[in-house]
Amino acid sequence: MKKLYLIWMMMALVTCATYAQSTVTGTIKDATDNTGIPGVNVLVKGSTTGTVTDINGDFSIDVSSTDATLVISYVGYESKEVELNGRTSVNISLNPSMEELSEVIVTAYGIQKETKSLGYSVAQLESKQLNTVKETNVVNSLSGRVAGLQVSKTASGPAGSSRVIIRGNNSLVGNNQPLYVVDGIPIDNQNLDAAGRWGGIDYGDGIGDISADNIENVTVLKGPNAAALYGARAANGVIQITTKSGGQRKGVGIDYTSTFTIDQVMISPEYQNVYGAGTGGEAPANADEYLALGTNGIGTSWGAPMNGQMITYWDGVQRPYSPKPDNFTNFWETGQTFTNTLAFSGGSETSAFRVSLSRMDNQSILPNSKFNRTSITAKGNTDLTSKLNVAAKFTYIRNKADNRANLADIMDNPVNGLIWMPRNEDLSNLLPYKGEDGLQRLYTTETFRLNPYWAVEENGNEDNKNRIISFLKLKYEINDWLSAELMSGMDWYTSERLRYVAKGTRYRPGGEIQENTYQVQEFNNMFLLKSNHSLTDKLSLKTVAGGNILRQTTNQFGAIGTNLAVDGFYNLSNASAITFSRNKFEKEIWSIFAQASFDYNGYLFLDITGRNDWSSTLPLDNNDFFYPSVSTGFAFSEAFDLYNDVFNYGKIRASWARVGNDTNPYQLTTSFGSMGSHAGASMFGLGPYQDQYVPYQIIPNFNLKPEQTTSIEAGIDLVFFKDRLDLSVTYYKSNTENQILPVTVSSTSGYQGAIINAGEMQNSGIEASINGTLIKAGDFSLDLGFRFAKNKNKVVALTDGLDQLLLGADRGISVVASPGNPYGDLLGYDFLRDANGQVVVGDDGIPLRTEGVEVLGNINPDWLGGITLGASYKNFRFNALIDIRQGGDIYSITNRYLHANGNHANTLEGREEWYAGTGGLVIDGVTEGGAVNTVAVDPEVYWASIARNGLGTSIDKPFVYDGSYIKMREMSLTYTLPESVIDGSFIQSLDVSLVGRNLFFLKNNLPGIDPESTYNSGNAGGRESASFPAFRSYGMTLNVSF
Repeated sequence: MKKLYLIWMMMALVTCATYAQSTVTGTIKDATDNTGIPGVNVLVKGSTTGTVTDINGDFSIDVSSTDATLVISYVGYESKEVELNGRTSVNISLNPSMEELSEVIVTAYGIQKETKSLGYSVAQLESKQLNTVKETNVVNSLSGRVAGLQVSKTASGPAGSSRVIIRGNNSLVGNNQPLYVVDGIPIDNQNLDAAGRWGGIDYGDGIGDISADNIENVTVLKGPNAAALYGARAANGVIQITTKSGGQRKGVGIDYTSTFTIDQVMISPEYQNVYGAGTGGEAPANADEYLALGTNGIGTSWGAPMNGQMITYWDGVQRPYSPKPDNFTNFWETGQTFTNTLAFSGGSETSAFRVSLSRMDNQSILPNSKFNRTSITAKGNTDLTSKLNVAAKFTYIRNKADNRANLADIMDNPVNGLIWMPRNEDLSNLLPYKGEDGLQRLYTTETFRLNPYWAVEENGNEDNKNRIISFLKLKYEINDWLSAELMSGMDWYTSERLRYVAKGTRYRPGGEIQENTYQVQEFNNMFLLKSNHSLTDKLSLKTVAGGNILRQTTNQFGAIGTNLAVDGFYNLSNASAITFSRNKFEKEIWSIFAQASFDYNGYLFLDITGRNDWSSTLPLDNNDFFYPSVSTGFAFSEAFDLYNDVFNYGKIRASWARVGNDTNPYQLTTSFGSMGSHAGASMFGLGPYQDQYVPYQIIPNFNLKPEQTTSIEAGIDLVFFKDRLDLSVTYYKSNTENQILPVTVSSTSGYQGAIINAGEMQNSGIEASINGTLIKAGDFSLDLGFRFAKNKNKVVALTDGLDQLLLGADRGISVVASPGNPYGDLLGYDFLRDANGQVVVGDDGIPLRTEGVEVLGNINPDWLGGITLGASYKNFRFNALIDIRQGGDIYSITNRYLHANGNHANTLEGREEWYAGTGGLVIDGVTEGGAVNTVAVDPEVYWASIARNGLGTSIDKPFVYDGSYIKMREMSLTYTLPESVIDGSFIQSLDVSLVGRNLFFLKNNLPGIDPESTYNSGNAGGRESASFPAFRSYGMTLNVSF
């Protein structure tokens, strides 16, 4: 009986003890933006009971008493103790610590390193910095945030490409953009069939397909020193993107993000609104005189003062002769972008998954233009055994665009029609845009001018793109210090494009249809062996050895059909003559690489890497090239125990690296193009060569070598005032030799050009970033950050007999590379000046120009900067980003045309006096004899002489502008729903943000145009032509987690 009693008592005690256990759940979030923090350590104080938060920041832990205290800690955040006080559900906010130098960062091939161990500069941005204020192309969000990184967005609307340069241009004619790597898989970033000086369409680039809502973080590996393990493709740096994953949690988490913004024109050309259509100060006398405007060099807005008098317009209708100051802005619509992402995530101790669906719909400010992107991603991993883990990801992306903007100097670009339109012409006069005869209605008979409504309603384009990015990864833990990984990744897409020109279009009266299909494949297969050894109690060694096989294939199929039989039916079967094209490019790179990382006592670090590439695009004797690098870091504050209330951390670092860059396929042998015909016409317009194979006229180089970049870097990182202030400064210098250059050869050789190894280019510069918490008092904090980068570029040499390398040209201006000068000089005609720098004018009072072209500017900025501001009070958070560019000249063809046709505000000077017979435009200068100029000239004659093409008198200098700007790039105000409101509900977190991007200029030296406007993302920048107007975006973002 006593035994039964004792057993009963023991069971009761156990039962009581069991019931005394309570489960506490909660969420741990970043105090700055209320996003969940994964991997946070949660420990019951005074015990060994602990857990970590899942991917959404959720946790569950058993406590012996609801009066226990939880100890919360995580790298990069201030630790915190939370008393439960009887609660079983808590939401906890952690404040970031500025001691980020001890955080873990992902470097090449997914190798994780503590930032304090790095011997080179890297930058990492978290998702909250990229997806609160969204860009259609996520890479644009990096502008102003990373020292040494320059982002140039083409003036092509929201779905266009962007050019990213890290620490200057390295290659004279090759690719200068970084390699993009998503979840360890390099992706294709080509901008196929980009626009040029004669127009075209920007179909976007590869990185623009990635949804910002799916990004966990972005790491920028700057230059060869950080990216040496990636080899030839990483000579210009690497931008690594890690997408969001699932994690351990109870049940399935649901995250929903929605952003809606409207777009409005931010800046318009500086028009004059005093004088209207006509020439010589007189309005057109009849419809015929009106229609002659803009033809044969006749100006469009050199007429009489607009006082509301009645005149006969081009269509024979009498209307008031009055200014229409809002014509340009009235043409554009209010655009809108609606982005929604729904994600499901979950996991256990051995598995995790995340599935997301994202949809972006954009209605452009350009009438009849829209773009949408749909992406589906499934990502997960699981432990098949205690040693074997498998991870996989599958992303499907579909883009569809209707009527993307036509760019530059093509008639289908409506900006061309708008900037030539007389200042008295109302847009409504152009509607309907089509007459009863089926032809366009327009104020001029000029062949190369279109009614802007005809351009966007009759002539159009369509394209769709289907893309798959995927990987499969196996990781096997061989033992406690050695692991092996196998990974296979694919980037595959097909882009189908249609362009059409309606019958009756002036420059193509028979109509035209173009079809193009691009099929691009990139496969990467790699293996890694990773080890971790403790050589002594103070010295450890981590090694990585691996290999990679890259295979790239690009196929292009195209056709152009002309003289359409039926108007409005855009199929090749409707064309009477068809020209076909087909191209194929294949390339392979085989690689092996290794890295050894030494760590002495946690304060002295040494990394040594080596990589060998074999490229199929180089000859057998030269296709084997080795890239070494070495870097070191010394945390002297930890070595000498220098921590105090003022100084908290200090590290110096240095590195040296050598990488290369190969070339495009088919440079080694004579290649041939297939000629065929259709309906009696040569497929390539080569007349007697039809139905034959003909050689391309480039001399092959059987001894071609890879370009080679050697780089050094040194820097220092400091932290002060209990982690409230950090400073990082880096100096770098790189030289790229054996440049792969195209050169012209004598026509007697039977060829037009050759490919050679020659030339050298150098970049050197300094980068600095500083971040500080200026105020931290109670619920209020104020943070401020600065970024600064100055790069000095120099073309050291080209080759014997080559004084200049032409990079691009447009309307009298050339972009060149010349030895001794920076890359990207702008060459053109300047004003002739005397020894005192005064403009020299001829007997007619018109300035003379220099005998030959001269350097008028350079496309590269003097320096780049960024300012970040963050302020928080209780549940409110304000953020702002100011983007700065100082220097970097731009040639504005838009402004040149506006001056030539009398529409620009600058053309007002001297008009009233000339038309009244009391004077005119008197140029501030001297005659050829040195006397002060007093000759008054007709402003119409002056600007025709300066700005018109083909007269032999044009001067380019007035239209080269300083491209400096200070732009309010981003602003956001976020409110987070208080924890007290959502405690106990199915909502884990909810915040709403008012957002704005590209809101206004604080400084802009380019009249009426965004200085970031260019028409393609190639090397020869510094030119804008009839640019799609820059627009500001503002709206709202909602983030909610369940």
